[in-house]
Amino acid sequence: FNLSTATVARAVDFESTTNGNKGVVLSADGTSMYFINHGTYTAGAANNGYMQAIDQYTLSTAWEINTASYTRRFNTGLNSVQDMDFSPDGTKMYLLNGTNDTIYQYTLTTAWNVGTGNSSLPTTLYSVSSKETYPYCFCLSPDGTKLLVGGTTGKGIDEFTLSTAHNISTASYVRFKEIRYTYTNNLPFVSFFNSGIQYHTDGCIIYVVDSIAGGLSLHGLLT
Repeated sequence: FNLSTATVARAVDFESTTNGNKGVVLSADGTSMYFINHGTYTAGAANNGYMQAIDQYTLSTAWEINTASYTRRFNTGLNSVQDMDFSPDGTKMYLLNGTNDTIYQYTLTTAWNVGTGNSSLPTTLYSVSSKETYPYCFCLSPDGTKLLVGGTTGKGIDEFTLSTAHNISTASYVRFKEIRYTYTNNLPFVSFFNSGIQYHTDGCIIYVVDSIAGGLSLHGLLT
């Protein structure tokens, strides 16, 4: 988990199957991988011309992305999916939609199988529009009691608490945390376009991606 020791092990192109892929997530055992499929534009169509999906791949060797094969697709019914997350047991999938600043919670009747998700938009949801006007990323803590949301508003991360673990509709706002880190010139830098965020498995560290600065930074638990 030391970012300074990271090196590129391999690169795999999934563009032929998943158009404009982003927001990659792997299952807890490393045998399934998920991408947000940006969709194909159709002039005059509903949802601003796009219908976005979640593409699922199976990894024949756990955690080795070069062993991935396309498995199935789940049509979200959303037009601006920015990020996704799963509950630790794989029975809940969360999607962040940018155009209405809302996180939707889907139930998977078979764990980690997106093909068993809701066929219509779920009613379990939470809007973050009062705190983030265009959210780009989010994640839930390992125990499902905290929600972090990042985007272009405020140059940092918004924290929410869930009164019922893993139930996104029970979220309530707690605080805002400005994200600062040291840039390549050794000067303090304020993150202003958070496009990725993830908890460490112990819930004590978060990783934040800033797509403008092109950096990945590590931060202690919000206190």
